[in-house]
Amino acid sequence: MDYSPRTVGVVVDVIGRPGPYTYSWPQQLGEPNLGDEVTVPLRNRVVAGWVIDVDQGYAGAVKPVLKRRRVAPPDGVTRTALAASQWYSCSPVHFLRWSRRPLIRGAPEVRRQTGSGRLKREEVLFWHSVGDSSLEVAESVIASRYPGESGIAVLPTRRQADRLLARLRNAGISAADWVSSWDLVATGGIGVAVGTRTSGLAPVPAPRFVLVVDPVDPAMRDQSSPYFEGFELARLRAREEDADLVMVTAAPPLEEAVRLRVLSQSFPESARRWPKIRLLFRSDLDGDRGVPGWIAQNGRALVSAAAAIKLAVVVPDGATNASVICGSCGAVQRCTRCNSLLRPVNLGRGAYAREIERLRGALALDALYCSVEAETVKAVCMSCGSERLRVVGVSSRRAAALLEGALRREVVLCPDDGPVGGEVVVGGVGLLDRLEEVGSVVLWGLDRFFGVHSMVGSPLAIYYLNRAASLVAPRGGEVVVVLDDRAHPVAEAIATRDLSRLYRGELALRERLRLPPARALAIASGPLAGELANALVSKHPRDVEVMPGRKEGSVLIVADDELRLHRLANSVEHSVDTGMLKLEFSPRNL
Repeated sequence: MDYSPRTVGVVVDVIGRPGPYTYSWPQQLGEPNLGDEVTVPLRNRVVAGWVIDVDQGYAGAVKPVLKRRRVAPPDGVTRTALAASQWYSCSPVHFLRWSRRPLIRGAPEVRRQTGSGRLKREEVLFWHSVGDSSLEVAESVIASRYPGESGIAVLPTRRQADRLLARLRNAGISAADWVSSWDLVATGGIGVAVGTRTSGLAPVPAPRFVLVVDPVDPAMRDQSSPYFEGFELARLRAREEDADLVMVTAAPPLEEAVRLRVLSQSFPESARRWPKIRLLFRSDLDGDRGVPGWIAQNGRALVSAAAAIKLAVVVPDGATNASVICGSCGAVQRCTRCNSLLRPVNLGRGAYAREIERLRGALALDALYCSVEAETVKAVCMSCGSERLRVVGVSSRRAAALLEGALRREVVLCPDDGPVGGEVVVGGVGLLDRLEEVGSVVLWGLDRFFGVHSMVGSPLAIYYLNRAASLVAPRGGEVVVVLDDRAHPVAEAIATRDLSRLYRGELALRERLRLPPARALAIASGPLAGELANALVSKHPRDVEVMPGRKEGSVLIVADDELRLHRLANSVEHSVDTGMLKLEFSPRNL
């Protein structure tokens, strides 16, 4: 009989030194499970850790595990967390923290079976029409394709998750928020687990499907290292469990529009169902009255809907978001080198004076500035040489003040949090998430809702358009889209209602520029970024290309495809301390 103790591999919650380390497993702790959260001795202290490997064999002189703190989630969750740490070349601790049970006390009988071994699985895209609600389509997909099946639904925000949860429950589908109902989900008492971008780690035993709604939403990407995508985490979970991966959106990321099998896309038919969308270009508006003047002139039609909130005006987030337009030819001023939007510069004025001018809307224009090239140029039109330049773009606060004066009625400025009330409301893009129904929506400067260097610019613009369109559709309202640039490809897509042409054009442009999906990119930053770049070039001189990034000390890493780039990053030793090295794969902004 073999009396030798068992050993386990444990990663510890220690910055820069996660391990794994080998410990012996005392028999009094019962059977070890993959993903058990434990406490272990490390040098002269006691730290928390997770079991990532279970081995039978002689322990030798290794130290024992002291305590099992939390019961492990289903095995598929832990395997997904480990796969994600490999994919993003980071410490497993980051994802294991998200996967753990919220409560320490108690130990539910977690169902540990997985869905691996299924003979058939698919990765599909339900590409619905602009104006249709993604939540309504998601509910229909779950009810019709997976009746009575267990699964996971991943949404960008908490509000959207709560709305889908209410829809599913009203349809008689067993569903719950997986974070607050962790034990019930892990024991198989709930069919569909609903949550936000970390829901790929929901403790659903053997899910049949993983459904992702609107992955292009900025909230679906973690804003700190390792900058993981909610959709990519969902993809890893679906592959670990041999589950179906389903995307529901009106604006898929470009890479996924190519990669996934499209089940619902009939643009000629869907174009007829688009709600009423009106395009406005700044060059066509009155130079003095601008957008507020146009809204005041057409206000009676815009606020006539029988809705509690009759008009919502959405402006780009940020301070002034100012851009410069030529009064002679109407061209939006862009850098002749990098095509970045040129910003107005007030030379010889102090910060206080500039702030007063900004609040008054009297932005004096002395020069133009490119933030990418870090150069100041003369204030003349880059296209025709005219000096008749004017500054456009306001903050949400100033937009509310201008509209109140133009409409001669109360306009409510909506903060990021708190209730939304009033017949006419103004706010940033977060306002689209907080509203459930509205009469009409004005998207004030849609082409400034994302940066010129954004890798998801066009899909993101269509996504915001769809959010607005789905809000006005029940009341037969109107979406007014204000654009600076008449030549913007999104303007043509809206005018022709042809999204397929927009996507084909974007794909062809990226192919010429050698950008994803034609190539794979990553950005390394931090004190050790240069060391990682040197190691990659030294070990894989033919497989990787390295060049300086936009930010000082950052490095852009280029490879032929996404899978190869991730493998190359894992092939060299590097720090997992995010204070020393940050790796961002598939960056949304270059």
